[in-house]
Amino acid sequence: MNTYLVDNCGFQVNSWAHDTDPGLSTYLTEDGTLIRCGRVNGPLLGSGNGGLIEELDWEGNVIWSYQYSNDSLQHHHDISVMNNGNILLLAWELKNEAEVIANGAENSIVYWPDHIIELQKQGTNEALIVWEWHVWDHLVQDFDSSKENYGVVSEHPELINLNAYPPNNGDWNHLNSIYYNETRDEIIVSSRFFSEIWIIDHSTSTTEAAGHTGGFHGRGGDLLYRFGNPQNYGRGTADDRLFYSQHSPSWIIESTTFQGEISVFNNGVFQPGDDFSSIQVFAPPIDSQDHYTTPEIGPFGPTDFSWSYSASNPTSFLSTNQGSVHGLPNGNFLIDSSAQGHFFEVTEQGQIVWEYQVPIQFGTQMNQGDEWMSLGGGRAFRVERYSPDFHGFNGQNMESGLPIELNPLPSDCIIYESVPTFSINPSEELNFDMLYQYDIKLLTIINTSLQNIDLNVFDLSGRKISSQIISSGRHEISLQHLVQGMYLVHVTDIMNRTSVSQKLIIQN
Repeated sequence: MNTYLVDNCGFQVNSWAHDTDPGLSTYLTEDGTLIRCGRVNGPLLGSGNGGLIEELDWEGNVIWSYQYSNDSLQHHHDISVMNNGNILLLAWELKNEAEVIANGAENSIVYWPDHIIELQKQGTNEALIVWEWHVWDHLVQDFDSSKENYGVVSEHPELINLNAYPPNNGDWNHLNSIYYNETRDEIIVSSRFFSEIWIIDHSTSTTEAAGHTGGFHGRGGDLLYRFGNPQNYGRGTADDRLFYSQHSPSWIIESTTFQGEISVFNNGVFQPGDDFSSIQVFAPPIDSQDHYTTPEIGPFGPTDFSWSYSASNPTSFLSTNQGSVHGLPNGNFLIDSSAQGHFFEVTEQGQIVWEYQVPIQFGTQMNQGDEWMSLGGGRAFRVERYSPDFHGFNGQNMESGLPIELNPLPSDCIIYESVPTFSINPSEELNFDMLYQYDIKLLTIINTSLQNIDLNVFDLSGRKISSQIISSGRHEISLQHLVQGMYLVHVTDIMNRTSVSQKLIIQN
């Protein structure tokens, strides 16, 4: 089994060989190491099994490993690497029939609820658990008043209804992704079986995380926010459900339009009508004290998405499980349709501007042009993009080699083009025009709108090159500081939040 780093044309930059099957997620660190999950035999077999966390240097040497799997617990699916080097991971834990009944379950069956631990690496194969949070500490049930956690479900949206869904072979919540927001000191997770995303306060101590008070928000380890399926907490019907087996919620850290909002890969399995996947972006309601707004009645907001994407032929974009989406600094979205191993980047207007087909099936490299390749390629849990100035690349050999696939077809793909042409059509929504004078590298903006517009220029890695506010009228902007290459010019009407992006090619 291998992990591959490729450039935007699909040429291999580095690879790491592994002795174990993938436990789904893999990430590069700012230190230039690779953190990956491996699969080991555990008590709960099925999709998402992991159990082994490894750190490898650039040359592929394992410099740290840790196993979190025994008869009563099992790491699965995902991890999140924190800026301090610690690692957050998802895991199941066993609750026997007696524990389940004592806590108010309708059925006497084994549960494997989820929990989160934060690991601090020690030596080469040890770790300290420095923080933890457990679903089992934040339950409510309205089935048996003589048992623990009894209450009115709709009055406690901060708690998780023990009887909302029966476990699937013990797997109850099926958290499938975890993401840490360093600025907010919060964690977002996705529950496939609940079709919800949950936000948890990480500013708590472990003791506070087990209770209902403490931390920045004063609510301990209770859910700060949840979204996607209000039936789970008795404040909605099937008509109010928005997510269907979703994956990969994360905050959009840098974006020209959606900074601070949340993006989700909505798998769309068993939704009304046809099954098809989509991307949704939304902004959780937050008050002036930076706390999430919990409604007295009704479901958590918002009532509308800020942005959505689905294919022009909706059913042509469908991943029944897994999948990911990330908001990019240039305002676009990087999407992984996992079932087909299809990576693609779309603009806010829904235009696909880059795509890549994974050429590996079950660890085996395939021939480009094979029937199997034309039918979709290999499954991929998630895709991550790293800019050329990513700190982890410092001092490393970043020279591109050959494509991963065997017998690659001829390709004219290059990272930066040098064609001295430029054309941008006026946007009816934004009502502006742009001209590039090649001879003196001058960008002329003619803004006929009454509103200010926000103009940003990005390179193809998503790094912001320049940014400024443009009032109405004619403006000339020097591009003398730009080196030869291709760029993306992104313009947003600040008042109406409409935007347009176009490519800009510079040749010295």
